[in-house]
Amino acid sequence: MLHGMRTARECLTLTNTLGRRKELFRSREPGIVRIFTCGPSTYRRPHIGNYRSFTYEDLLVRYLEYLGYTVHRVINFTDVEDKTVSEAAEAGESIQAITGAVQEHFFSETGLLRLKLPERIPRATESVDTAVRIIRKLCDDGYAYEHNGKYYFRPTKAKRFGHLYGLDTRRMPQRSVRFGYDTYEGRRWNLGDFVLWHPEDQGGVMPEGSSWETKLGRGRPGWNIQDPAMIVENLGDQIDIQCGGIDNLFRHHDYNIAVMEAYTGKEFARFFLHGEHLFIDGEVMSKSAGNVTYPGHLLEAGFDAHHIRYMLMSVHYRSRMNFTDDGMRAAAAFLDGLRERVKSTVAPNEIPADPLPLPDLEQPHPARRLTDTFERAMNDDLSAAQALRAIDELLADPELGELDSDAQSLVAQAFRNIDEVLQILR
Repeated sequence: MLHGMRTARECLTLTNTLGRRKELFRSREPGIVRIFTCGPSTYRRPHIGNYRSFTYEDLLVRYLEYLGYTVHRVINFTDVEDKTVSEAAEAGESIQAITGAVQEHFFSETGLLRLKLPERIPRATESVDTAVRIIRKLCDDGYAYEHNGKYYFRPTKAKRFGHLYGLDTRRMPQRSVRFGYDTYEGRRWNLGDFVLWHPEDQGGVMPEGSSWETKLGRGRPGWNIQDPAMIVENLGDQIDIQCGGIDNLFRHHDYNIAVMEAYTGKEFARFFLHGEHLFIDGEVMSKSAGNVTYPGHLLEAGFDAHHIRYMLMSVHYRSRMNFTDDGMRAAAAFLDGLRERVKSTVAPNEIPADPLPLPDLEQPHPARRLTDTFERAMNDDLSAAQALRAIDELLADPELGELDSDAQSLVAQAFRNIDEVLQILR
């Protein structure tokens, strides 16, 4: 598919958090993209704000495949961290009892929303040996050390620490200040050393499945060593893109970079993508506010899964989204209208079951116009909502209502190819 003298693949731009600007995407290895997308922490069920992040990541993976890339993608389960251990201990249950139920919800709801998952999802509890191996090497190389049974990483030893966020490292203390919890609330920076390994707490009853006997002693890996361990096991030393929500820009992704680059001595990732928050009626979702919203709530309100998926992509992923009941109804009405216009345009042809390459078509063939319209918007930092609005305007062209059977068939195939990415038109 041509855009002037360049193919659609050569025109893809993504907003790279590293440089705070749109950049032409190029993978390290021609035709292959390696992506790590932060998966759910499985001590609690994902809500629609989490699924907004998973949806833009799904669009990214599907569009890269549409462009002809082979995508190696890892999405993980963070299934042992401070909050998971606390939840299990409070409930008097095993780690698996807490995380297993959440994982079942995740699989059910990702299927409902047509979110494409890899065949296998790695879990932090499966990569303990690799986490230990990384920590031991970091200690040998002077990046990490042990204190009272815990192992910490020294950010001041990392050459580019904080460069993703833009942290002023001159604020880092010269003496050792240690932060021993996996996560901290809010958008704050812990100016000091972060934890990599937790020894088993001998003072309390620990839930089953929360510690392992290792060469570091009995304990468990900290949150910020878990992603590097799973990346090394499943993607190797270097990747092309790391994705997540904007909250990961505070500490977590810079910690990942520091650990990976200290361990491998190589640049970790070239692109970082971050999705903004979803609010409910202008408020942050929280249990205390009673406004945590799950996909099931929207199904109970009478919406279909394709309505929910479209709503989650109806505002660009890098912009804050404010969910309201009126906004949800408006999104559903727009999508219903668009689907009807698509059907009337391709009638009596059905949209094909499988995506197939279109023959070489020149402008102004309607299938070419449709495809170029879609690619132009998606190449602009995955602007799916912009693509759908442009397609909707294109469908208002009277000429599209006067197509012969052959042209209708090609337009139907173009819609099928587009919907392999969007997953909302059929």
